Amino acid sequence: MKTDDICKEAYYLWESQGRPHGRDQEFWFQAEMLLRSRLVPQAKPASPVKPTRVSNATPPETQAAVKATNGTKPAATKTAKGIRNAKA
Repeated sequence: MKTDDICKEAYYLWESQGRPHGRDQEFWFQAEMLLRSRLVPQAKPASPVKPTRVSNATPPETQAAVKATNGTKPAATKTAKGIRNAKA
């Protein structure tokens, strides 16, 4: 962020507010914050986890395990031969 960019943005803000006297620092800091917010990428909202369906043919123990984890997949486990997916 360059000083010239801040200066130009502060000037536009000052003009848009009717050129008030004695508020130069206020517009300078406002311009800095505005320019910084444009540089920082906006975070995407987290997508909700889609629950796994449980059929009636699934054993009750597995149904309870799926419901307890809210349908999320179990974490991978490390074995002597490498990494494998844990199964419920």
